[in-house]
Amino acid sequence: MIEIFIGDKNELPRYPQEEKEEKETPTQMKTYELERFAYHPDGTMGSMLVGDQRFYSIERPWLENAPNVSCIPEGTYSVGWRESPRFGETWHIQDVPGRTHILIHAANFPHDVEGCIGLGTRTMDAKIAVGSSRRGVKLFEDLTRGAEWQLKIVSAKFAGL
Repeated sequence: MIEIFIGDKNELPRYPQEEKEEKETPTQMKTYELERFAYHPDGTMGSMLVGDQRFYSIERPWLENAPNVSCIPEGTYSVGWRESPRFGETWHIQDVPGRTHILIHAANFPHDVEGCIGLGTRTMDAKIAVGSSRRGVKLFEDLTRGAEWQLKIVSAKFAGL
């Protein structure tokens, strides 16, 4: 049945409001995108934004995903904390095909990582390297600690070094 009311809108009949049940919506997992902008024979560089903070990454060159000597393939990966004997508690990139123990840790140059991802807050001029790495990793960990997130690695549309 449809009710039609003719008159002043302030005189509309008042109907009791239905109580709406508050439903808990699941929190959506955050995805941070690492955009690789340089694939160089000496190493791979990228950039990632976390909030308003930009980080730069350094990895080994692409060598067909060979363990310990290649950057990891582009894709989306789960990330969790892992205790490393060398780096302490750090982020661990999980489920990389054919690879294990891929960490995010302090590193300035490609030779400082063995298939992992090094982070810094700046690039080093025209070098395949990042700067302020320890500071960058600490800041990154502070910004992401306690959050559930995944890492999406992509190639930049327009890239170069």
